[in-house]
Amino acid sequence: MPDPLHVILILLCEIAKENQTGPVRCPCCHRSVCFIKYGFYERYLFNSAERIKVQRYRCKNPRCDLVTYSILPHPFLRYTRFPLCFFTALLSAHETDHRSISSLARCLNLSRGIIRRSLSRAWELRRWLSEVWREESAWSQPCLNPRERWTDFIRVFSWAFYPGRYGAFGANRI
Repeated sequence: MPDPLHVILILLCEIAKENQTGPVRCPCCHRSVCFIKYGFYERYLFNSAERIKVQRYRCKNPRCDLVTYSILPHPFLRYTRFPLCFFTALLSAHETDHRSISSLARCLNLSRGIIRRSLSRAWELRRWLSEVWREESAWSQPCLNPRERWTDFIRVFSWAFYPGRYGAFGANRI
């Protein structure tokens, strides 16, 4: 019988293949009409060498500092290997089911270092979600309506976790 965490990754890969994104808006100037498709890049799925295409856009607003940007499809997170729901499941397996890092690494065929870093990121995400999104319950579960919520969630996630790269764009734009 496959491990539930492995099954979750397989299901999330299938969801990622649907390439669901929310409304396309420039993360800097927030214009939704002043862009063109500008190629794509490929991103690996969560548990395999299979890749999906992520659309890039070019902002044509002359006053915008941003040149190109992408809208990550649900359930991808920026610079993070695993999706949001997987972090939740991993944290639950470790804390509630008392599974060790070694046992999690074995069942997912990953190194203990990857599991340790993933748990660390999961704790950060949980802390951030409980602090930032407690007043706005609709945002606490962006996966439930990815077409409406995912794009904005990714934008705010990027500002919070990667302020050196995205912080200047989000300072006054939540």
